[in-house]
Amino acid sequence: MDQELEGAGLNMFLRILKEAVGQILYLQNGDAFLSWMRVAATRQFPEVFAGLPERARRALATELGRQIWNATPLPRRDFRPLPLPRPKASDPCPCRSGRTYEHCCANAPAVPGLTPELMWALVVGQLPLELAAALAEEGRIPRPYLGIVARRLVEAGQPVRAQRFLERMFEDHEVLDRSDMDTLDALLGAYEKLNLNEEIRSFIERFTEGFQSAEEE
Repeated sequence: MDQELEGAGLNMFLRILKEAVGQILYLQNGDAFLSWMRVAATRQFPEVFAGLPERARRALATELGRQIWNATPLPRRDFRPLPLPRPKASDPCPCRSGRTYEHCCANAPAVPGLTPELMWALVVGQLPLELAAALAEEGRIPRPYLGIVARRLVEAGQPVRAQRFLERMFEDHEVLDRSDMDTLDALLGAYEKLNLNEEIRSFIERFTEGFQSAEEE
């Protein structure tokens, strides 16, 4: 039962992150996004905010939103975050309660593990496909998430395009590690879509040999 509750909590948090990233990409403005978090997010995700007093809901939504915003790569910043600084203790609280930050949202819980690298996984899933594909082809998307773009291309009927930029990634076996396995699976999916069965067999053999050699070294 504990594992089921933990899984449900993780799924709920991922839903919040996905919706929040979609809003960030649409708004690309920190203040506007925090306003969305305080109003819309508290209504869309009542399982998170239900039962809390109004002030606590606003505090939690604002501080959670600030942390999500700070970790999300922004298109208008060349896909770098634009962090909102943590307010000083005596500053007006960003939740607009009229209190100082010290006596309002300062004690809202921190969310561990929110990094730009992690948020890329959500960003590449929600960017327009052409933009995501162009970034992948330019090598500007972190390696572990290239498979997300490749699968979107395959689903959109462009498996050859996915095949081309993924094959370049696997040309040098010396730089591969286990974090590349999902992207490898995406490349094999593109081969399968193109009925390139011989290429699948040959690539698996070359990849396996290269990976074993790298581990032995």
